Amino acid sequence: MKVWVRIFFVSLFFVWLHGAAWADVIKVAYTEFAPYRMTRDDGTKYGIDIDFLDELASRLGVSVEYVGSPFERGLDRMQTGSIDMMIGMLRQADRESFMYFVEPAYKKAAAKAFYTLAGEGKSITGYEELYGKTVGVIGGVSYFPRFDSDPCIRKEKVVSFEQNLKKLLNSRVDVLIQTEVVGDYVISRHPEGGRIVKAPFRYDESREVFLTISRNSPLFERRKRVAEVVKQMLAEGYWETCLRRYMDQGGKPGMTVLFAE
Repeated sequence: MKVWVRIFFVSLFFVWLHGAAWADVIKVAYTEFAPYRMTRDDGTKYGIDIDFLDELASRLGVSVEYVGSPFERGLDRMQTGSIDMMIGMLRQADRESFMYFVEPAYKKAAAKAFYTLAGEGKSITGYEELYGKTVGVIGGVSYFPRFDSDPCIRKEKVVSFEQNLKKLLNSRVDVLIQTEVVGDYVISRHPEGGRIVKAPFRYDESREVFLTISRNSPLFERRKRVAEVVKQMLAEGYWETCLRRYMDQGGKPGMTVLFAE
């Protein structure tokens, strides 16, 4: 009987350890996505999403560890629970099985824009004009339903927008697709950004964007508390506070669209 009592208490101890594992540090998948997620020269992270996450962690009484992960690898790590959270996620049925979408959504998705080399942008004035062109995309990312599921559009996957820019500048793809705010921000700062133009065609249907928690993470057990804090922060206008810090840094009208949403 005493042996079973010891086993019982040892089991409780390990369960407690598992549940407490999140208490000090939340691991968040990190990919560059300026101006939402950026890295300084010293390796520290900053940006709209980062400021929001850091405040969330502070209110939860924990810290954040940003784990570098290409987007597709981040999805894999969410399935195993080796990271706790991803930010900037569109709700999709195939993700529900391993991701918990924290309600309410913390923002609305910005428009998706298309970029080409200068002199070619006017050729894309409608969706059908993407046919016959090679479009640079980021692996695992959802853009908008028609584009994502269209087998007639040639898509070349890379792990970052910066790689896509290099391919466009070297004429290895014809077109890039990106969230408009991000595309405008990054291109305005690129040394060869003057060679790239935004096409007239863009996709502008609003979609909700969520924080997500891995269903295999210890943090999943505290999901209601996370949701409470997110709701409180949004009610206080904290997301808008984060936006204002970066609104004027993009040098493009797209930044004001971001704030209006």
